[in-house]
Amino acid sequence: MTRPAFSHALAFALVCLPCAIRGIAAAATTPRSPAPGFVSLFNGKNLDGWKLKIRSGDAELAKKVFRVEDGAIHVFGKDFPGEYELNTGGNQTHGMIYTTKSYSKFIFRFDYKWGKKKANNFSDFQYDAGCYYHVTDDKIWPVGIEFQIRYNHVANQNHTGDFWSPPTTKIQWYSADGMTFALPSAGGRPQPFKKGEHLALATTPYHGLDGEWNTCELIA
Repeated sequence: MTRPAFSHALAFALVCLPCAIRGIAAAATTPRSPAPGFVSLFNGKNLDGWKLKIRSGDAELAKKVFRVEDGAIHVFGKDFPGEYELNTGGNQTHGMIYTTKSYSKFIFRFDYKWGKKKANNFSDFQYDAGCYYHVTDDKIWPVGIEFQIRYNHVANQNHTGDFWSPPTTKIQWYSADGMTFALPSAGGRPQPFKKGEHLALATTPYHGLDGEWNTCELIA
């Protein structure tokens, strides 16, 4: 069967994310100390192996939105003011970086932490991003499965680890209340397929705006 050109690519879909990303590794740990069987996807120097895209289609602006600074990938780096098109409704810097190479079965690990700059629809979604995988196109936003990366500083609520399921994805999700993840051993039950958001464990530890790194692992 012929697969779409972007099938199984990994995409960091970045909404209004003022953040830094480091230690991206996949195909089965980080560039700092790779574990056996893992391949580093970020070399710590540039974005070789990644493509950039923002909603406006401005390729030069995309290079300013996604910058490698101090060994990490920064979104809205040094060239951007503290606030950029904030709550204007334009959101032209909505965008993503995605791998040039495709993957199917993998373990994907990465570190991230939140920055201080604000842009786009920040009042609605605060610190918001996501990691799409098994994507089938490169539009904004792509068709695929989203591993949510988000922090609501207003409610002091972590959303990283939430799961967004598109209409094309068929899964069986264990959920105690129809929304929040729970293993069967914790009272979760099988749930028929449904699209939309599924919430991660509320007790999952995280770093919000304390300047510390969060480590994520996604197993596909």
